[in-house]
Amino acid sequence: MPEQLCDSLWRASSLKAPELAQLEGRLSFDVAIVGGGFTGLSAALHLAKLGVSVVVIEAQEIGFGGSGRNVGLANAGLWLEPDQLDKTIGAEAGKTLYDALAVAPDYVFGLIDAYDIDCEAVRHGTLHAGVGKLGLAQLERRYEQMARRGAPVTLLNASDAQSRIGSEKFNSALFDPRAGTIQPLAYARGLAFAAIKEGAQLFDYSPVSKIEPTQDGWSLQTEKGEVQAGKVILATNAYCEYGIKDQARKFVPIFYSQLASKPLTEQQLARVLPNKEGVWDTCTVMRLVSFRQARTVYFRRNGRSG
Repeated sequence: MPEQLCDSLWRASSLKAPELAQLEGRLSFDVAIVGGGFTGLSAALHLAKLGVSVVVIEAQEIGFGGSGRNVGLANAGLWLEPDQLDKTIGAEAGKTLYDALAVAPDYVFGLIDAYDIDCEAVRHGTLHAGVGKLGLAQLERRYEQMARRGAPVTLLNASDAQSRIGSEKFNSALFDPRAGTIQPLAYARGLAFAAIKEGAQLFDYSPVSKIEPTQDGWSLQTEKGEVQAGKVILATNAYCEYGIKDQARKFVPIFYSQLASKPLTEQQLARVLPNKEGVWDTCTVMRLVSFRQARTVYFRRNGRSG
């Protein structure tokens, strides 16, 4: 039986999910993908476009996990400062990852345009807002490191940052025009429709109970069916409760919460983020804000900001 799905703004405002079925019987594919979030759906879409027979097996509904619950910022980077990334994984690997993430919004918004995905996409950039002396120092480091790598970022002073954000609580902001915001669950569902259009098969409410090697590849078993595949992609992220429990040991749980305000008035919209950028700040407990159809969504993360 499926888990009780939580009511959320994303589920209430998303386009309708594709009508899928549980996996039944014995099927064969070139590639089997476990997990129907951003990673699994994108992989299925691109493989199907190449003519590869591919299946996505999702334990719950499409976008059930973090893909359908995050705040919806499409950023061109990650939490670590670029120099810290190089020190962590090495300069060559750091450059490869940084360069890939730098153009990630292009891919996201490109797919949205190509498949006409209705996910409230707004590409007006993001503002990384500075709080206190440490926050300002962090943004100054980020600006120098990102500019050195060719990023088209701008470091705003206190006056400009406060005007762009609509709050006097911030002393600076790093503007990145490459980024934007999306409705994350709607984007996930849109990827699912796109993957189906390209020929991928998708099954939901079909938790994988066992993955075993075979002479020709792999066998994946569910409650009512089995898939034979030459290759397997594990795209479960931290949701590894079934046939791949050992994967869960690679993750540390961090708990999030999101809050949505009432729709803002025209007067408020003229003052608060009038350019409709997404916002995140330098606090250890982060506050991220994005606008979609006159809504404000606040996002908090309990843990280190990285």
